[in-house]
Amino acid sequence: MKYRKWLFLLIGFVYAGIEASNRNDFIIFLSASNDLFQGVNIYSKTYLDGYHYLYSAFFCILLKPFTVLPLYAANFIWLGFNLILLYRIFQLTGDFLDIGKNTKKLQTFIVLCSFVFVLRFIRDNFHT
Repeated sequence: MKYRKWLFLLIGFVYAGIEASNRNDFIIFLSASNDLFQGVNIYSKTYLDGYHYLYSAFFCILLKPFTVLPLYAANFIWLGFNLILLYRIFQLTGDFLDIGKNTKKLQTFIVLCSFVFVLRFIRDNFHT
């Protein structure tokens, strides 16, 4: 079980490294953060591919430290943070369901099924 954790994180961070070089919503978030601090109305301006910023101004303020980093580094850190939160969700779900009392085979089945069920959401979160 211990090795699965590290394998999951390794695969996840490799995937995050690949995805960090792609265009995604994080570019919009960072652009809106810069614009907010320059006094631009972030809700009326269009960003990447004509999309509008839809989140709170507080989110822009939280992302301000990322704007001083190179885009790839900021994106990689953001995706890594998302990966760690995703891992924590799986951990909490496993604790809630108390899957530790099941056989290793059933534990693996539960984790894989959970992963398959949320795979689309994981891909959309990392790839959009």
